[in-house]
Amino acid sequence: MFFFIFFTDSAIVVVRDPENSFYKDLYKNAEFYDFSKIASYHEFFEKMNITDIEGFKKINKGKLGLWKIENLAMLCLIALKSKQYSILNFVSAYEHELRRQHKKYRKSILIEEMRAKGVPYPCMKNISHANYEDALKDDHVKQVSCKAIRSYKHKLYTIESTKVGFHGLDLKRKFIGNTSVPFGYNPI
Repeated sequence: MFFFIFFTDSAIVVVRDPENSFYKDLYKNAEFYDFSKIASYHEFFEKMNITDIEGFKKINKGKLGLWKIENLAMLCLIALKSKQYSILNFVSAYEHELRRQHKKYRKSILIEEMRAKGVPYPCMKNISHANYEDALKDDHVKQVSCKAIRSYKHKLYTIESTKVGFHGLDLKRKFIGNTSVPFGYNPI
């Protein structure tokens, strides 16, 4: 097995598995993982012959100190900085059919999953994975504008604000070689 680890606000691990033993290794070391976020129809449960899927998912749910598995189907990740990332997920033909036929699965099966701290939620409707790719370019800054209703001295105003939404600079960390440390870090 081969790991890449990225540090945003989470530990993101990318695993290359030429021996195709990743699911077996997860199952063998299940006491260290919280599987509660994995969809019940995921192939992991089928390949490991788990009959009581919901019971297995609840064993370590919410326990402190365990690795929480959020996603087993990530195609592409762009992490600009802490709490600002976009994930493209692999969605199987079965999941596409679930999304098409049932309303309740449309929001739970995500193709694009995006987070951007500081960008208002209504502005995120106009943002796509391509905006995160553009922000990686060193000269590209994405401005976002949003309208809001505010009250000043009991009078309502409609305000349109424009601010920097995405850029590829992490202003809170510096890179020394291949490692990233926060500003103000002073090794002894």
